[in-house]
Amino acid sequence: MDNENGNGFGRSGYSHPNPFLYQRRSRQIARCINHPPRTMIWLGRFCQKSLGLFGTNIWLTIDDVPTAAHGHVVTIIVGHLVIQSLTLHADPKHANANIDIGAKYGPWDKSLITIWPTSRKVNWPPRLSFTNKGSIPIATLMDRWRIGTAV
Repeated sequence: MDNENGNGFGRSGYSHPNPFLYQRRSRQIARCINHPPRTMIWLGRFCQKSLGLFGTNIWLTIDDVPTAAHGHVVTIIVGHLVIQSLTLHADPKHANANIDIGAKYGPWDKSLITIWPTSRKVNWPPRLSFTNKGSIPIATLMDRWRIGTAV
């Protein structure tokens, strides 16, 4: 055996046969985890344990062009944790435009914590939790970017 535990594994319980390749692969994975430009990520808390994955597409108007930007909203629920991400993509003609996006009215500052882009230390958990049908239904989070008229 190759360690003091006599089981072939390191202290963490895992040993890679070639540590150099393992470290190199870890660095490659870390480089791939970059968020796309114009991505925002929030964390929230759900009142009960659940599991769900929900997606929404949104379209934005820039300079009176109704579909100049496209957004992908993903909401994930794992246990009590809620994760929501929004990524915006502008057409090449508007790639450098400042995109202003508004959300439906809601207690987002009390129910969500912004984790990307990072700007400050955050405290967990948020003051308010999402519910199934109570004061802040989880459905309102999933629909918070659907504003305006259908295109």
